[in-house]
Amino acid sequence: MDEYLDSLGLEFNPPKFLKIQGSTDCYDDDKILKQVLSCQINRFEINNQESRVYLQVVSYLSYNVPGDPLNFDKTKILDPDPLIHKLKTDLKSAYGEINSEKFNQLVERYNNQQIKKLFNADMAINYKIKLPKNESSPVDYTNVDVFMMRKDGRPAIIISILYSDRAKPFIKMNKKHINQSFKYKESLYVSDCRQMGIL
Repeated sequence: MDEYLDSLGLEFNPPKFLKIQGSTDCYDDDKILKQVLSCQINRFEINNQESRVYLQVVSYLSYNVPGDPLNFDKTKILDPDPLIHKLKTDLKSAYGEINSEKFNQLVERYNNQQIKKLFNADMAINYKIKLPKNESSPVDYTNVDVFMMRKDGRPAIIISILYSDRAKPFIKMNKKHINQSFKYKESLYVSDCRQMGIL
């Protein structure tokens, strides 16, 4: 896996408390999680915490969209940026139609200095979804936290954390470390760029 990520120009340094489980989780029975998470492979868990963490390298290449990609516009059905389209679709599945004020409450934008320093990326955003109670689940997962980042011409990253209210203090304290599991390298080898279709 290290060689694969290296070829994509990614550094991978997850915090030591994340333990990989190697299972596949599908959320077809939950309307919101079916949209936000769908089926996820390689679940990570944290000892003694009611949480699941999914780290995804998204296969399509990221690209920059002119202007502010997070400019909220309810009239747009599709966004040119697949990550922003996912964000808006996820929020709509959880909250229905929302206005720009609610949108800005739910979405945290990293500033340019943080984006470059923490991730060496072009964009980084975080959004939270509060889940309704699920009586049939042995663990009452009540929150999902989604972090997404991209760098022009590289695969995008999505990190999703599903957790209970009991795990909330731990996740709040350690979310930054989880989100920093991936960082973009400064440059790719020319051969890697050709292989990815960038050159």
